[in-house]
Amino acid sequence: LAMAQELPLQVRKGFSLTAKAWGPVDGEPWLVLHGFLDNAAAFDLLCPHLPKTWRLVCLDFAGHGHSNHRANASYSTTDHVTDVWLAAVALGWQNGFS
Repeated sequence: LAMAQELPLQVRKGFSLTAKAWGPVDGEPWLVLHGFLDNAAAFDLLCPHLPKTWRLVCLDFAGHGHSNHRANASYSTTDHVTDVWLAAVALGWQNGFS
């Protein structure tokens, strides 16, 4: 199976999220999000079987996988939605993604 590339994403000063990426950098962008008690590794067996033209970026939410924990211990839905947007911006995808 193909191996993922680990991507550190600096989303705020002193705070970073980590993602695992498959596919070409210029491929069709897909941001893949895990569930509550999971992390980006949940997609390790799935992603190698999806179209090779897709750029699959599996995000580790704050406090999950290799991403930083929040200093203020806030893990609300609003925090996660903000992190998704900031990750998209860090990836250069602020004009839209799938």
